[in-house]
Amino acid sequence: MKSKVVEFTTEKLVACIALYAFILITLCVNLVSNSELFYRLRLLSMAAGAMVGLYICLKEGYKKPFIIGAILTAGWVSCMMVQPFSNYTASKMVYTLFFLFFSVILVYKLESLLVSRIIAILTMAVFILHMIRNDSMRDMLLDDSYNYISVLLLFALMSYFISCLHNDKKISIWVCIVFFVICIWAYGRGGILMSGTLVVLVLAANVISENDRNLKILFGILCTGILGFVIALVFSSGVSDMIFGKFVERGLVDMDRIEIWTGFMENSFSSPVNIIFGSDAALIRPEDVNMHNFICQSYASFGLVPTLILLGLMISAIVNMIKQREPYYLILFLVLLLRASTDRLFFQGYCEIYLYYFILKFALPPDMDESAEV
Repeated sequence: MKSKVVEFTTEKLVACIALYAFILITLCVNLVSNSELFYRLRLLSMAAGAMVGLYICLKEGYKKPFIIGAILTAGWVSCMMVQPFSNYTASKMVYTLFFLFFSVILVYKLESLLVSRIIAILTMAVFILHMIRNDSMRDMLLDDSYNYISVLLLFALMSYFISCLHNDKKISIWVCIVFFVICIWAYGRGGILMSGTLVVLVLAANVISENDRNLKILFGILCTGILGFVIALVFSSGVSDMIFGKFVERGLVDMDRIEIWTGFMENSFSSPVNIIFGSDAALIRPEDVNMHNFICQSYASFGLVPTLILLGLMISAIVNMIKQREPYYLILFLVLLLRASTDRLFFQGYCEIYLYYFILKFALPPDMDESAEV
């Protein structure tokens, strides 16, 4: 198929405005004000980005996003018709489709490295200033648990990391280290695990690419030290409580995530209908139907078949990253999935755009000429 994505002018301008407006407004919604105006502006930016992505798909004959959208929509409609509950409302399904076509902007590399870098620096600066001024980040977010600080920061940094890779630049280990430090200060357990994994994997990728024996030995020593620190942390109740005991510190009684997952899966396998269409997430988490896991969240929203298809596409993307020797893309995707395994990042989560980006880029890539500038 002939593709001419060389002379994007209006499309690229609208795509950049929509993408970065969406990122900035999302940051404002969580950190500055949760007014109705900001929610409407965010929805407008999402719609604009989705329309640009839809236009690109139609112009370039890129049918694969339509296939994913049709599968998810069919699963959602089936669940709504068969099950008496409606955890995933029509508005949430519209958001999913918006995110799906919005991600096409990233697939076709219409973002700006300069703007992504500026937003990443400003976002980290805001969090660092808050760290300096306060002894805790518990009051930084307006709506969510401050465990979501790592999610918000990952959301802001991911476009910068992707832009670096699009421009053949390595992911900066120093940015990852600052990310890790902020997550430790924020106390979120999932964030600490995710950002620490990002630091180790990026450092490993950088070391391996240098092909320096002494550097590899130093890296091995460093990994051993980190492993020893983690083991000591787990068995040292004082340190562990200080870093991981956020629920006790805040005076909250929170259901353990394992109890959420096991309870949901037990309900899902309680009848043939539930096996096919998923269980009612409100039975487990009536306050926010948050399953704290992307697989359970997808199962509750779309049913078994679409969830299995999504998982197959994720595995296919990972395999293709390995075959194509794309270690940094693989690291980013694995870190994203790791964080999504303990909190809601997808399916009514603002990191959903990155999920579809990795799937569309590596599992279902568009057919483009080598000469096309994308």
